[in-house]
Amino acid sequence: MSPADRLPSYRRSRLKMYFAGALALASWMGSTGMAADSPGTATLSVHFIGLKSSQGAVMVAVFNSEAAYENSGTASEAATRSLKLEIKDGAAIATLEGIPPGQYAIKAFHDLNGDAKLNTNLFGIPTEPVGFSNDAPVHMHAPFWKETVFVVHAGENAISIHLD
Repeated sequence: MSPADRLPSYRRSRLKMYFAGALALASWMGSTGMAADSPGTATLSVHFIGLKSSQGAVMVAVFNSEAAYENSGTASEAATRSLKLEIKDGAAIATLEGIPPGQYAIKAFHDLNGDAKLNTNLFGIPTEPVGFSNDAPVHMHAPFWKETVFVVHAGENAISIHLD
């Protein structure tokens, strides 16, 4: 006969409830700990290629939705992240840390004159080099979301964008 069997029946049932509750709590705590770790975060490195000058800066807007991307024009207010990158030795690299995995699109331009604006001619054609994720081409308008969207997975990610 075990020591638990010597207890009155109401105490045995109470003891079983405590063990069941403790087991359920331990199981729940383990599952929430695993769920918090599973989605993870991502780091995205963006290398800007084709910079013909080290003057000015590279202006970058990162979008995480089609609506924000399509309605942004050249402004970066709707961007998830906006960056101004210094150019060193003809290269610029953006490192975005701690972003959630998901879909993103990037618009960028080489701000040659330092006015933080994409300068255009009378017809609205950029007079400063521009670039988009997936190196999406410009055809009389900026590329659409579906041409520029890419997936960022948990962990390390890297892409390159040509500025022409």
